[in-house]
Amino acid sequence: MCDASRHRVTKLRCILLGIALALSINATASSNEIAVQRDHRGVRLLAFAALPNEHFDASLLPAEEGLRRIASALDSLVRNSPLSAKALIGLKNSGRVTLVYKSGDLRNPHGGENIATYLPDYALKSENPDRTKDFLVIVGRHGVKWPADELAATLAHELVGHATQQRRGRLTSIRHIDAECEASLYEEIANQDLKLDKHSRKMITFRKALEYHWCADFKTYMAAYRPSESLLWDTLNPDMLKLLAVFEDYLSHSARIGVTASSINALKRQTREQRRRIMAGASPENLFRIALKLRDGAIGIRPDPTEASRYLRLAENNGYARAWIDLAPIYDTGNAK
Repeated sequence: MCDASRHRVTKLRCILLGIALALSINATASSNEIAVQRDHRGVRLLAFAALPNEHFDASLLPAEEGLRRIASALDSLVRNSPLSAKALIGLKNSGRVTLVYKSGDLRNPHGGENIATYLPDYALKSENPDRTKDFLVIVGRHGVKWPADELAATLAHELVGHATQQRRGRLTSIRHIDAECEASLYEEIANQDLKLDKHSRKMITFRKALEYHWCADFKTYMAAYRPSESLLWDTLNPDMLKLLAVFEDYLSHSARIGVTASSINALKRQTREQRRRIMAGASPENLFRIALKLRDGAIGIRPDPTEASRYLRLAENNGYARAWIDLAPIYDTGNAK
């Protein structure tokens, strides 16, 4: 997801990043051959071969080594974090979990790069007909070089946080900032389980982003409505299970007073215009891919059948023959215009 450790990106920029990353990883999958593929702990590990014309300012880990490091991080998470291990079992029972080493960039709108990101429903349904969900985490060229325990905590953020949100149908029903707050709370559980050095620069930066950005609204709610429990934050290793229980009350409160709905609806109006600017001149294949995201929903993208049908029509009109197949179900619902 968006890397708050260096940048306080806006919700809208995070949404646009999600669109760009969705197109980027699909382009990688279609343009690169899979260099390495294996199964580890019931998780599919993939690495794509780098494109011949890709050049970077730092050396890239070979595909085999990249997947070895990801597997090592996954081992550490499962061995040391019981809650994370239990969540992973739940994901595997609900669908297919895939970890990808992407040697190319995972750039955010500020020109920096993300360590890892989560993209829901990556595989087309025809590729995975017997499962209801696909849970995909992409690890970038910098993240794959992190120490195993630090990368493990990042995997907790993406899998225990965002993938579980997808499994619960929560990704499109809460604000992006709240989705990041919840995922960060689960990452902090992993930080504690893995006994990461809380005085390191990375951990200090993480804690600041957690409290003063992603969970700032949550903390404001606690100060106003649960003041005695605000003290939970005042320790090096907060009781995250208690904070997660209060977080559920916070989400219910936000829904009751209309904060979540009004925020999502306003963001939806803004995003339509921004998305159309981004997609101007896009290839038929990319038009088709963003249509599927709008049809099914994704991180920061609420299902929008009307917009989905718009992009599917554009893809079809520009020569993407299979787009008409996906138009039919949308018209059946009466949502296409």
